[in-house]
Amino acid sequence: MDPSRSERIQELFAAAIEHPAGEREAYVIDSVADLELRAELLSLVKAHEGRGSLDSIAEHLASSASTEHVERLRAALGDRYDIARLIGRGGMAHVYLAEDLKHHRFVALKVLKPGLVPALGPERFMREIDIAARRSPVLRDALRRRRNTAQPARP
Repeated sequence: MDPSRSERIQELFAAAIEHPAGEREAYVIDSVADLELRAELLSLVKAHEGRGSLDSIAEHLASSASTEHVERLRAALGDRYDIARLIGRGGMAHVYLAEDLKHHRFVALKVLKPGLVPALGPERFMREIDIAARRSPVLRDALRRRRNTAQPARP
């Protein structure tokens, strides 16, 4: 991205969020004639405004009983993985060390907190998986195998 365009976006975004939430969209529409730039700014403003609701959802979920979460996860995974322990926790997900019982190896399982999939949509999580797969040949191969077995063969 052109540095001057990036600076312009930053300036306009900062100015937009200074306005009350109900006036931000109108400010961007009135201030930006370039339709592509306007769309980008409106997207940033929308994401900024949605942040508060996601933060409150994450705080609520963090305070919920983690034992119940692990038990539901174990039930969902069946005999595929054995959860060893929690190795990380963030605002949107937990990461568990688990044994892949089929391949006899330890893996990290990242699990979105309950309630966030409807708020975020599954597309965001799938994009994250695709990005991680591009960086890791092992993950890329595992995803490729999973996709090949999950989809019917093409004629």
